[in-house]
This record gives sequence, structure tokens and C-alpha cells, in this order.
Amino acid sequence: MKHRNTCQFALAFLLTAWTLALEAKSPKAIPAGQFAAVTEAAKIRTAADANSAQAECQLVSVGMTHEHLYKTPGWVNEKGDGWRFEKKVAAAPKGAVFEILAASNAPAKVGSWTNYWYRVQTTEGAISADKTAAFLQCNEGELWIFGEFLKTVPKNFKKVKIPNHPGGG
Repeated sequence: MKHRNTCQFALAFLLTAWTLALEAKSPKAIPAGQFAAVTEAAKIRTAADANSAQAECQLVSVGMTHEHLYKTPGWVNEKGDGWRFEKKVAAAPKGAVFEILAASNAPAKVGSWTNYWYRVQTTEGAISADKTAAFLQCNEGELWIFGEFLKTVPKNFKKVKIPNHPGGG
């Protein structure tokens, strides 16, 4: 009887330890409605899959003096008036802030990482890019980013205040 109780205790202990180890390795999903910033440049996908197409995105800088952007590769003066500049980007830059809309049903493995995919929408979160304040804007459609590159931020994160165009347009 004593041997059976010892074995049952040992088995229960091992199962508990195994369960705790699995929970420690599995990331917790960021809840919908939270905001998260990119921790390092990360590709934005059109589906929750590392092989899906990349979303078309650009950095947008508006309403500031931009003389230096005329000479900075990649920036385009959208209206030709020196007021709004855009730069196509292949990845969300460090600091870009997204609102979390939903998490994938379960964590996925991408390379050596295991984390959730997040369906997100862009915000007017301020990004420092090429010595100017900008925000990230993506074309319509679903946007997904892998959770390994996101860190939650408070709702009062720094935003770009987008002024009205001086010409009314």
C-alpha cells in the first residue's frame, strides 16, 4: 500500500511538473482591444501564415518641414507640394503600433519561435523614421503579424497628430 501511494504521488508530481513546463513555454495571447508595438522590423502578412503574401504598407510623414526627405532614398512627395511624403516598406519598423483585433486559435511555430499570429489594424502611432515622425499605413485587407515581434503598450502611446492640409486637400 505504501509503495502504491508513493508511485501515485510521484506520478501526480510528474504530471503537474510537465503541465507547468508546457504552460511556461506556451505564450499567452494578447487580448483583442490591446495595443502592441513592433519590437524589431517584422513582415506584415495577409493571412496567419509565414508563407502568405506580404501586405502593402508605407510610412507616411505629414505636415512638417521635410526638406531632408527630398534627398532621402525611398521617400516620395505624394502631392508635389512638400507637405506629405510616403515611403514603401517591406516590414513594419520597430515602434509601429497596432491594435490587436484577434489572435489565431492556437500558437504556431515559425522558425525557432512558437507564438500566436495576430490580426491587427494600424494606428497613428508615432515612428521615428529617417529623422522625421511618421506613421504606418497599409492597404485594405486583413493584416497579420507574428506575436514574437510584438510587445503590449498602454493605450496612451505616442500618436502622430495629423494636421489638415494647408491647401484644404
